[in-house]
Amino acid sequence: MKQSGRNNKASIYTRVSTADQEKNGFGMSSQEKICRDKCKAKGFAVYKLYSEPDVSGTKPALKRPIFGQLMDDARNGKFKYIIFGSLDRFARNLFDARTVWNECDKLGVEIISCREEHLDSSTAVGKYMTNMILGAAEFESDLIK
Repeated sequence: MKQSGRNNKASIYTRVSTADQEKNGFGMSSQEKICRDKCKAKGFAVYKLYSEPDVSGTKPALKRPIFGQLMDDARNGKFKYIIFGSLDRFARNLFDARTVWNECDKLGVEIISCREEHLDSSTAVGKYMTNMILGAAEFESDLIK
């Protein structure tokens, strides 16, 4: 993994399942704004914006084309942080999310959620709370099916 020059670089990932989400206040533009605000507040340079409209969070993250590009760039050491508007934009399947999260940990890439910013997945309590939030997102998705 290449690491030179990535120390303050962040990638932003936005995703919506339906066009209705744009109308309900957490569409692509809203997600991008809060992620850019978070980068600015933390002093991160935005490396790239990865956006996936009309892609369900139930589709495995690594099978989403744009998310796959994001992970390829992470593997190539292009950035240190991945910024999401909220964890349910990341994934709606606990196993899928943990698989990606574990890979990011091994790569030295930190995942930051703007809505759940208090979570620290490096601690036991933080891992537990992250799993609970991701589990709730999966539960909500299962109810919608």
